[in-house]
Amino acid sequence: MNPLRRHASSRNPSPRTVPIEALLASGPASVEDARPHRFWLFWSQLADEAARILAAPLDRLAPGRRWVLGDTGNGFEVHKVRGRHVARMGRIADGAAGQDAPWLRDLRTADQVELRIEPALVVRQTLPLPTESAPFADAVVQHRLERLTPWRVGDVVYGLALVPGERDGTLGIDVLATSREIALGALRRLDGLGVRPSALGSAAEPLAEPLGVNLLAGGSMGRMRTRRHRRLRRFCLLALPLTLVVFLASLIAQVWAQGDLDAASTALERQRSAIQARAATGNDATVAALLADKTVDGATFVFLDRLAAALPDDTFLTDLEITPERVAIKGRSADAPALVPVLEGAAGLRDVQFQSAVTREARGGDRFDIAATRAPSAENPP
Repeated sequence: MNPLRRHASSRNPSPRTVPIEALLASGPASVEDARPHRFWLFWSQLADEAARILAAPLDRLAPGRRWVLGDTGNGFEVHKVRGRHVARMGRIADGAAGQDAPWLRDLRTADQVELRIEPALVVRQTLPLPTESAPFADAVVQHRLERLTPWRVGDVVYGLALVPGERDGTLGIDVLATSREIALGALRRLDGLGVRPSALGSAAEPLAEPLGVNLLAGGSMGRMRTRRHRRLRRFCLLALPLTLVVFLASLIAQVWAQGDLDAASTALERQRSAIQARAATGNDATVAALLADKTVDGATFVFLDRLAAALPDDTFLTDLEITPERVAIKGRSADAPALVPVLEGAAGLRDVQFQSAVTREARGGDRFDIAATRAPSAENPP
């Protein structure tokens, strides 16, 4: 038999499909059944916890609907609770299974139904316990069960919940107990109306609050699985493997990318070291010249700024040609001969010469054609 199928068949069936008596039968899962598929159990528990984490904010934003049925002895008072809002729906009398209240169908299909019996039929006590003894709370209650209840130990149905105490290193065990006969009587009467509860507790607890202690199978320490929780759990069972695959793929891609980056960085460092060595020894004049030329003063945009600042306001350029060694300038000026000392001074040019005669225009001004040599930077003299 397939281990996963065997595990699925060994899980507790839905409360609606088991006998009434089985709802009060508690006990841990068989360790022997868990051994063949321990990984699946771990993965299932992980998905279960993830579903509870996701359900917490959803329950705050859109609280689930709970049905609370209070046992009156000959019927049940029905309330519908959503968040902190409590609405009384009506009363169901014993033997009235055929009644057609509009909300009865929703009640029969609901997954959060709490049956609360009269406080006089249950025993409730709080026992102090050291904080470090919390894992042994159930054993402590079983040891004291005979003194806590008026029924025989074999006939007692009980549940417990841990209550945080003060700052004195203790906590409390909230114990709720009743007889099996009382609990089964209420469950059978409710089952006759076509309703199966998901929790059984005391009517003394506030309607707006979920039951603190659940007497059904698993006790209060087991958390109920609502329809929302089951859907989130199925989603997590599928999403968690995909998330793991994506994480591993991204990790592998990151390792490969880091390897390529390290290789490229190493090659670049080698090339830089080689260029620096060749420039330092003077074995390669071309490389040294290129490195020497890469200065701020030798940049073309710096030369253009100097040239624009040096030319008078009455001078306009019509053509400008710049090479690493020479500059050719054409244009109009009010006094073209006066441009020679200006270009040799502020503009930083050498050998400034007119390439053709200066032409005087009829409307005033001189048309000129000048060529010059770019002077080397001060940091890198020739």
